Amino acid sequence: MKIRTLVPILLVCFFFSREASAEILRFHLEWSGAAVPEPTRTNFLIREDLMATGEIAIDDSVLNNPGQNVWPRDPFVVDFSMTVSGADCCNGTFQLSDFSGIGFHTTSISGRNGVTLDLTRELVGQPSPGDEPWGIGWGPDDGEFNIFSTDGDSTPSGLVTFTVLVGPKQGLLGNPMFLTSFRPIPEPSSILLAAIGVAGVGLVRRRRYRRSG
Repeated sequence: MKIRTLVPILLVCFFFSREASAEILRFHLEWSGAAVPEPTRTNFLIREDLMATGEIAIDDSVLNNPGQNVWPRDPFVVDFSMTVSGADCCNGTFQLSDFSGIGFHTTSISGRNGVTLDLTRELVGQPSPGDEPWGIGWGPDDGEFNIFSTDGDSTPSGLVTFTVLVGPKQGLLGNPMFLTSFRPIPEPSSILLAAIGVAGVGLVRRRRYRRSG
């Protein structure tokens, strides 16, 4: 099969495969102990080198944006994982099954004054319904993303807005960390589609060059 025939076929295949999975959005997450704001810094043991990375898969077809989302009541979370390092205890990798709840809000705590976040780019820093940007402020009207666990002290759990506590929940002995990034992960099919598009453009230019020569 000639390349000029194969390229359109591949483009059509990747287009339909992308459309079939377009509702599932994947994001890369980052938390940092160094980013914890006041007054949390004065009330807990801060570890500047504490960090965590994670990934979350969201079903955009059932996500309230704007709105309030609480998994598992709202089935917007398809998958979730996070890896913690630098804490006094309880470092490691955690999966969706380790958590009892995940909250994602783009409204004030009352559910009013919602904003629509652009899910195609970094969410942290986008406008929120409150005075501070989403993921920057920690007031009750600045939106929210957090994870919750009922598994004692062994699993990270939400403390205050955008802040997760690692370690003991009692006695102020845990280590908090603040959300610093919530950005989309490009789909492999999108990357391949772009590569095929570039290859197709290059092929057309090369054929035109040969004809002109």
